[in-house]
Amino acid sequence: MKLKKSIVTAFILFVVDVFVFNQFTIAGSTLFLGTPVLLVKLFRARKDKARVRLLMAKAVIYTFMVIFVFAAAVFNNKVADARAKDIIAACELFKDKNGHYPEQLSDLVPEFLAEVPSAKYSLMGSNFRYIVRQDGHALMYETVSPYGRKYYVLEKKEWRWVD
Repeated sequence: MKLKKSIVTAFILFVVDVFVFNQFTIAGSTLFLGTPVLLVKLFRARKDKARVRLLMAKAVIYTFMVIFVFAAAVFNNKVADARAKDIIAACELFKDKNGHYPEQLSDLVPEFLAEVPSAKYSLMGSNFRYIVRQDGHALMYETVSPYGRKYYVLEKKEWRWVD
Protein backbone atom coordinates (compact mmCIF):
# COMPACT_ATOMS: atom_id res chain seq x y z
CA MET A 1 0.00 0.00 0.00
CA LYS A 2 1.50 3.32 -1.09
CA LEU A 3 0.03 5.28 1.81
CA LYS A 4 1.25 2.99 4.61
CA LYS A 5 4.57 4.85 4.91
CA SER A 6 2.77 8.19 5.13
CA ILE A 7 0.37 6.90 7.79
CA VAL A 8 3.21 5.49 9.90
CA THR A 9 5.28 8.65 9.46
CA ALA A 10 2.34 10.89 10.40
CA PHE A 11 1.68 8.78 13.50
CA ILE A 12 5.32 8.97 14.61
CA LEU A 13 5.36 12.73 14.04
CA PHE A 14 2.15 13.04 16.08
CA VAL A 15 3.61 11.08 19.00
CA VAL A 16 6.87 13.06 18.99
CA ASP A 17 5.12 16.42 18.66
CA VAL A 18 2.52 15.75 21.37
CA PHE A 19 4.37 13.65 23.92
CA VAL A 20 7.94 14.94 23.56
CA PHE A 21 7.93 18.55 22.36
CA ASN A 22 4.39 19.65 23.29
CA GLN A 23 4.78 22.79 21.22
CA PHE A 24 3.39 22.24 17.69
CA THR A 25 6.91 22.17 16.22
CA ILE A 26 6.26 19.34 13.81
CA ALA A 27 2.60 20.17 13.16
CA GLY A 28 3.45 23.78 12.45
CA SER A 29 6.32 22.82 10.14
CA THR A 30 4.10 20.33 8.34
CA LEU A 31 1.40 22.93 7.88
CA PHE A 32 3.52 25.91 6.88
CA LEU A 33 6.36 24.19 5.01
CA GLY A 34 4.50 21.18 3.66
CA THR A 35 1.72 23.14 2.00
CA PRO A 36 3.95 24.98 -0.52
CA VAL A 37 5.82 21.75 -1.27
CA LEU A 38 2.52 19.96 -1.87
CA LEU A 39 1.31 22.71 -4.19
CA VAL A 40 4.48 22.48 -6.27
CA LYS A 41 4.18 18.68 -6.46
CA LEU A 42 0.52 18.95 -7.45
CA PHE A 43 1.34 21.46 -10.14
CA ARG A 44 4.07 19.24 -11.57
CA ALA A 45 1.82 16.14 -11.47
CA ARG A 46 -1.31 17.87 -12.77
CA LYS A 47 -1.52 15.65 -15.87
CA ASP A 48 -1.02 12.39 -13.95
CA LYS A 49 -4.37 11.77 -12.22
CA ALA A 50 -3.12 8.80 -10.21
CA ARG A 51 -0.20 10.84 -8.85
CA VAL A 52 -2.53 13.75 -8.00
CA ARG A 53 -4.85 11.37 -6.10
CA LEU A 54 -1.89 9.92 -4.19
CA LEU A 55 -0.60 13.38 -3.28
CA MET A 56 -4.06 14.48 -2.15
CA ALA A 57 -4.42 11.34 -0.02
CA LYS A 58 -1.06 12.10 1.63
CA ALA A 59 -2.19 15.67 2.20
CA VAL A 60 -5.31 14.40 3.98
CA ILE A 61 -3.21 12.10 6.20
CA TYR A 62 -0.90 14.93 7.28
CA THR A 63 -3.82 17.33 7.70
CA PHE A 64 -5.40 14.90 10.14
CA MET A 65 -2.06 14.61 11.94
CA VAL A 66 -1.97 18.39 12.41
CA ILE A 67 -5.59 18.44 13.62
CA PHE A 68 -4.88 15.63 16.09
CA VAL A 69 -1.80 17.46 17.42
CA PHE A 70 -3.90 20.55 18.14
CA ALA A 71 -6.67 18.42 19.69
CA ALA A 72 -4.13 16.66 21.91
CA ALA A 73 -2.75 20.03 23.02
CA VAL A 74 -6.22 21.19 23.99
CA PHE A 75 -6.77 17.94 25.90
CA ASN A 76 -3.38 18.26 27.63
CA ASN A 77 -4.18 21.81 28.73
CA LYS A 78 -7.57 20.71 30.09
CA VAL A 79 -5.75 18.01 32.08
CA ALA A 80 -3.29 20.63 33.39
CA ASP A 81 -6.15 22.96 34.38
CA ALA A 82 -7.91 20.17 36.30
CA ARG A 83 -4.72 19.13 38.05
CA ALA A 84 -3.90 22.75 38.85
CA LYS A 85 -7.30 23.12 40.51
CA ASP A 86 -6.50 20.12 42.70
CA ILE A 87 -3.14 21.61 43.70
CA ILE A 88 -4.70 25.02 44.37
CA ALA A 89 -7.38 23.41 46.56
CA ALA A 90 -4.66 21.53 48.45
CA CYS A 91 -2.71 24.79 48.94
CA GLU A 92 -5.82 26.43 50.36
CA LEU A 93 -6.39 23.51 52.75
CA PHE A 94 -2.73 23.74 53.78
CA LYS A 95 -3.18 27.46 54.45
CA ASP A 96 -6.36 26.87 56.46
CA LYS A 97 -4.52 24.39 58.65
CA ASN A 98 -1.12 26.15 58.95
CA GLY A 99 -1.91 29.84 58.48
CA HIS A 100 0.32 30.20 55.42
CA TYR A 101 0.79 28.71 51.97
CA PRO A 102 3.32 25.89 51.55
CA GLU A 103 6.92 26.75 50.75
CA GLN A 104 7.05 24.00 48.13
CA LEU A 105 4.55 21.63 46.54
CA SER A 106 6.09 18.62 48.24
CA ASP A 107 4.82 20.08 51.55
CA LEU A 108 1.34 19.06 50.40
CA VAL A 109 2.25 15.36 50.22
CA PRO A 110 0.81 13.09 51.61
CA GLU A 111 -1.66 14.98 53.81
CA PHE A 112 -3.26 17.15 51.12
CA LEU A 113 -2.22 15.36 47.91
CA ALA A 114 -1.20 11.75 47.37
CA GLU A 115 1.56 13.05 45.10
CA VAL A 116 2.37 16.20 43.16
CA PRO A 117 1.03 15.43 39.67
CA SER A 118 2.70 16.35 36.44
CA ALA A 119 0.82 19.03 34.55
CA LYS A 120 0.56 17.15 31.26
CA TYR A 121 1.28 14.00 29.34
CA SER A 122 4.54 15.14 27.72
CA LEU A 123 8.26 15.19 28.38
CA MET A 124 8.87 18.91 27.84
CA GLY A 125 6.86 21.47 29.78
CA SER A 126 5.08 18.80 31.78
CA ASN A 127 5.77 19.96 35.33
CA PHE A 128 4.07 22.53 37.48
CA ARG A 129 6.28 25.24 38.90
CA TYR A 130 5.57 26.66 42.31
CA ILE A 131 6.93 30.15 42.81
CA VAL A 132 7.40 31.63 46.26
CA ARG A 133 8.23 35.33 46.51
CA GLN A 134 7.81 37.98 49.18
CA ASP A 135 4.70 39.31 47.45
CA GLY A 136 3.02 35.95 46.97
CA HIS A 137 2.80 32.37 45.83
CA ALA A 138 2.01 31.17 42.33
CA LEU A 139 1.43 27.91 40.52
CA MET A 140 2.54 27.91 36.87
CA TYR A 141 2.55 25.58 33.89
CA GLU A 142 3.31 25.94 30.20
CA THR A 143 0.35 25.79 27.84
CA VAL A 144 2.74 25.62 24.87
CA SER A 145 6.46 25.10 25.53
CA PRO A 146 8.45 27.27 26.07
CA TYR A 147 5.97 30.14 25.90
CA GLY A 148 2.36 30.52 26.89
CA ARG A 149 3.04 30.23 30.59
CA LYS A 150 -0.13 30.40 32.64
CA TYR A 151 0.03 30.97 36.37
CA TYR A 152 -2.32 31.26 39.31
CA VAL A 153 -1.62 33.76 42.09
CA LEU A 154 -2.84 32.15 45.29
CA GLU A 155 -3.20 35.36 47.30
CA LYS A 156 -5.25 37.06 44.55
CA LYS A 157 -7.06 33.88 43.47
CA GLU A 158 -6.66 34.69 39.79
CA TRP A 159 -5.07 33.31 36.65
CA ARG A 160 -2.53 35.36 34.68
CA TRP A 161 -0.19 34.89 31.72
CA VAL A 162 3.56 35.49 31.54
CA ASP A 163 3.65 35.63 27.74
